[in-house]
Amino acid sequence: MRLRDENKRKLIVQTAIRLFSEQPFHKVRLDDVAEAAGVGKGTVYIYFKNKEELYYSLVYEGLAELVERCRAKIAEQPTSYRENFLVIIEGLADHAVHHPQLFEIMRTVAIPDASSMWDAKRREFSELMEEVIRHGIAAGEFADPHPERTAKYFMAMIRAVMLYGSGVTDPKDLAAHVSSTLLGGIAKKSP
Repeated sequence: MRLRDENKRKLIVQTAIRLFSEQPFHKVRLDDVAEAAGVGKGTVYIYFKNKEELYYSLVYEGLAELVERCRAKIAEQPTSYRENFLVIIEGLADHAVHHPQLFEIMRTVAIPDASSMWDAKRREFSELMEEVIRHGIAAGEFADPHPERTAKYFMAMIRAVMLYGSGVTDPKDLAAHVSSTLLGGIAKKSP
């Protein structure tokens, strides 16, 4: 039995990120990852039981980094809850545009089960947005009878655009549209 080497795992992960960013999920094989990383296919299997597990670990690590980055940005520069709301939306939009295969894999391969680490991190991200909205309500910045729903809406909006949109490549534009829709709505204002 071979021992795990964290440097080899990082090499495999970095290589997989590059390959998945260059090609759709279904075109990347574990053989490709192993060859590009300069390791044997068996070495990849020491760390990941299949391509889906490898990909989900990339998604989890990216989502974990996103949650921590948003939390840190909110903590380092306490501003209005509206600005914190935008930090989270911009973070997710940036993550989505840089990892578009995530949404396709969820549609075609399925999302990990509800007990997975991935799902727990997704819930944590949703709860962060809900927390910002609730604090904004308490501070008088927002009026929202269902912040738990709104926290999910913005994620669903970005997911829908990534799955069915027309090749979004500008995360700032996507974030601006989602935030203006959620914060301002689409109804024309009365004079």
